[in-house]
Amino acid sequence: MYYLFDGDWQQVHTPIDERACAYGDGFFSTIGVYDGQMLWQDHHKDRIRTGVQVFGFELDIEPLMGHLVKFASQMNEGIIKIIVSRCQQSVRGYGYQDGQCQVWIKAMPSQIYQGVVWIDGVPVQPAMQIGCLPDALPTRIPALCGVKLIACPEQVLAVARLQQIQQDNPSISDALLGDVRGEWISGTTGNVLYRLDGQWYTPPITHAGVAGVMRAVLCQRYAIRERRLIDDDLARLDACVLTNAVRGITPVVALYHQGQWRTLSVCMPLS
Repeated sequence: MYYLFDGDWQQVHTPIDERACAYGDGFFSTIGVYDGQMLWQDHHKDRIRTGVQVFGFELDIEPLMGHLVKFASQMNEGIIKIIVSRCQQSVRGYGYQDGQCQVWIKAMPSQIYQGVVWIDGVPVQPAMQIGCLPDALPTRIPALCGVKLIACPEQVLAVARLQQIQQDNPSISDALLGDVRGEWISGTTGNVLYRLDGQWYTPPITHAGVAGVMRAVLCQRYAIRERRLIDDDLARLDACVLTNAVRGITPVVALYHQGQWRTLSVCMPLS
């Protein structure tokens, strides 16, 4: 673990009174690295810039990106995780006086893309079967919509529920997750794209969920439209994929909902 503050890097452990630990006061991004390059570097830069603006942090992004580029070139292949959080404040409790922040980076070299199929520069994982979770994502305040918050207990509990389901049905690899309004928003660790009547869509991230990097890449590349995804749509889907900035695209071959399986087409690239 590396700690960056005021231009100086140190190797440390996170103390318990850090605001990241105490309040989840910050955001993060997880970046795939292949052949010494960060995947979708500009989109991750945009995510970091958005997080800095939302939290009012004082951070020069260009030097930070330079450090990330250096870490990527050194590790060649694997994952970089970056957390940006507010520094400790002199006021008690939740309040803060300034936007001074700190950056935590963890570089995890690993051959995660060995054997993965690449289509149009995007890693495509083996197809999987998914289910639907009864848990609901909470509605966020407008300023935090789409931000990848380090405080994400709803995702933690959703994955725990998925693991319980997998004990009885190990063929289910992931699941759709809805919000309190009854709309399907995402998978447990990524966004969802779906094809209906020949057109690709993705649920809008205006009330709940995270605006993922891979989602942004694909929406820009394939002109994917935003559209609500509700129960009645699930029985009519042509195709579906889950997306993640590290894993890329994972096609869905079957969806389990309300006691029934629905077989879906695998369309790579998104066509």
